[in-house]
Amino acid sequence: MKKLSTLTQNSHWWLALGGIWLVGFLMLYFDLGQHPNGLNWDEAVNARDGIRAWYLGDYRAFYEHNFGREGFFVWLTSFMNAFLEPSVLAVRLPSTLLGTGTLLALLFAVRELWRPNQSPETEAEKAADVAHTQTGMQMALITLVLVAASYWFVMFSRFSYRIMPDVFFAVLNVWLVSKAFRKESHWGWSVVGGLMCGLGLYGYGTYKFMVFPLGALLLFRRPSLQKVLVMGVAALAAAAPLLRVMVFEPEIFFTRYRALSAPTAAPITPYHHNFVQLLRLLFVEGDAFPRRNLNSYPQLNPIAGVLTLLGFAQCVWFAWRQKADAWLPRRIAVVLALWWGAMFIPHMVVMMGKAQAVRSIGLLMPSYFLAGVGAVAVYRQLRVGSFRQGLAVMLGAFLFVSTGWQYHYMLRNSDKDIFQSTYNASAKALGEAYRRGETVAFVYKKRAKESMGEENILDLFRYYMLDLDGTKLDEVMIDPKKLKEYYKQNPEAFFVASKKYLKDLERLKIPQEQIQVW
Repeated sequence: MKKLSTLTQNSHWWLALGGIWLVGFLMLYFDLGQHPNGLNWDEAVNARDGIRAWYLGDYRAFYEHNFGREGFFVWLTSFMNAFLEPSVLAVRLPSTLLGTGTLLALLFAVRELWRPNQSPETEAEKAADVAHTQTGMQMALITLVLVAASYWFVMFSRFSYRIMPDVFFAVLNVWLVSKAFRKESHWGWSVVGGLMCGLGLYGYGTYKFMVFPLGALLLFRRPSLQKVLVMGVAALAAAAPLLRVMVFEPEIFFTRYRALSAPTAAPITPYHHNFVQLLRLLFVEGDAFPRRNLNSYPQLNPIAGVLTLLGFAQCVWFAWRQKADAWLPRRIAVVLALWWGAMFIPHMVVMMGKAQAVRSIGLLMPSYFLAGVGAVAVYRQLRVGSFRQGLAVMLGAFLFVSTGWQYHYMLRNSDKDIFQSTYNASAKALGEAYRRGETVAFVYKKRAKESMGEENILDLFRYYMLDLDGTKLDEVMIDPKKLKEYYKQNPEAFFVASKKYLKDLERLKIPQEQIQVW
């Protein structure tokens, strides 16, 4: 155990780990309330439902607005109102906290994957365990660098999209399931793992395909039937409210799944086309939307992309030709390869145009886990210790600088203060109106999409943010006649309007204290 003791006590190793965490945290939290600039429509819907949930107690397993959304991210957004007043920071912080949790869970997941099913007994098993521990620590450190320096990861940890729960729960449950199914683990880990597996279903959609890598962990760990049953019951208990919506309100639950493809004339070609698009997204051109990536820059930077392909090749090789003393155990090779492959499925079966980084979010973490395997494979081939350590430091620094440059470019070329200045004040007023028990309505004039200028897009944004019930009761898409009719029926209503629509309200002699002006 001397080598393990030397490694874990090495001050340079801990210094490197601390430095990576520090830089990663700075990239996640720096100026979070101001950049990226503005909120888009998906973020606005989450913000709106989060305000409603906190002030009105409107907590649901599934929210039908915006094509239907599982509730976990809305719950987190609502809880931020307990600590922060409604603001852009409160909207963005849940994603950033989940990103931080992902970086932490990553270290536990990698370490647990490399642990054997039971404690080693013979000297040969103990020596193999020490070697695997060293390899696991190397991969944990390298993978942490790759993820923390990933523009894909950093930017989505700073947006209030509801996709970060999938990233977090995928990594968390690789750790928990692997630990719970080891022979020496207490059954309590099965309860915790089951609850977290069930809670993960309340995120985006890609997490559902974690059944493949987590199922592989079950097969390799070979747990007792009692542990499997305990985990299954815990998972069902956590997922029960969502399953109730699926069974008793299918017209709401399956709204989002109407986009699933069912080609009949040529069933292979569309899926093949989507697969090629995904490969291009990862390794060639990335997401063209400027908030998600630089134009024509791959989602995986070239270094991570090459290492990902190398890591996948390594996993296939070690899964096929396993040796007793292999540095990459078969169970890890199979789990990582299945994880990566399974996350191609969500986009391959959805026909919605070009590949997008949002819908492909499930590929983020397995890609970087594979890149970690590829990096360890290269690292092991470099014989000179000082050279390979220096090379690792230089590559890590380059990745962080590259991501920082991308982030700076995004800030320099994005629109300035589109929604921040109005959102913070209006969201606060909205919460206060709910606290007073007032009806909230919104003055809005709809225009043809083709004629939208920036001002019209702002109006659409405000409509999405303040369309509070998802019904026609408090949503007022107004012309003066409809406004007059609405006010007669709701004389105590609280109205939110931009300045150019204020005259419509003044003609009805609505008290000034019932009007919030943008």
